[in-house]
Amino acid sequence: MLKKMLLLCGLLTAQGFEIVHAQGLSLNTESGLDIGLQASSYNYEEFVEGNPFVSHIGHKWGVVGTWNYAFEGDLNNWYLSLDARYAEGYVDYDGSGTMKGQPDKLSDYRLLVGKDVPFDDFLLSFYSGAGVRSLYNDARGETSTHKFGYRRDSSYVYLPVGLTHRMGLGEGDARLSTTLEYDHLLEGRQVSHVTDAGAQTDLYNSQRKGFGLRLMLAYETEHWTLGSFYNYWNIQRSENGTFIDLPYLWTGYEPLNITREFGLLLKYRFR
Repeated sequence: MLKKMLLLCGLLTAQGFEIVHAQGLSLNTESGLDIGLQASSYNYEEFVEGNPFVSHIGHKWGVVGTWNYAFEGDLNNWYLSLDARYAEGYVDYDGSGTMKGQPDKLSDYRLLVGKDVPFDDFLLSFYSGAGVRSLYNDARGETSTHKFGYRRDSSYVYLPVGLTHRMGLGEGDARLSTTLEYDHLLEGRQVSHVTDAGAQTDLYNSQRKGFGLRLMLAYETEHWTLGSFYNYWNIQRSENGTFIDLPYLWTGYEPLNITREFGLLLKYRFR
């Protein structure tokens, strides 16, 4: 999917869009509010000693919002951005047996500071800040092999560092925007509600190693944005935690997990 997005970007450039100074639509980040809808495919996998262990595969639908404030005067070309996303759907579990239609939710909130650097025919926008990403999966019930599932809460604090490239199209009433971002995990916390499966206490694990990547390609007019995106997360094995399942005290950990998302978005910009 990532290769398809890169190929699409190359094809758009190869088709000979006239790159211009956008007259009607500025290449700079402008103050305003963007609100939109997303739809995505979702693939979450866990690995133990390099071998697939658990997977959650399904689709998500969600809402997104971005508020930008562009500074003026001495801080011209600097901007502040608040970014929010919420998505949910149903996934199919494959691990200790199978289970269909588990509720699965995702939220992501970010505070970003960026700077636009204009060139003759395009603009580069550099940004960084802080983000909080949360996941919730409800696997309560019985699998095909008569194992009992439980709820899982994951939360991650991360440092995003990104670059957006914008160029004007046609007569300047539209632009093509490409964003590449690296996300560095600062702290993660996993809560496995094993009490749902009969244990006396839940399992808590800390995660401190991991990273994410984001790629987005969008066609933008004065008010509308149509785009596609690819999100990738790689979270390394967690530290050990303990829980009680009488008469035993058990040790457990969160395995290496990889999440891949590919989706489409449509946004409207209020000025």
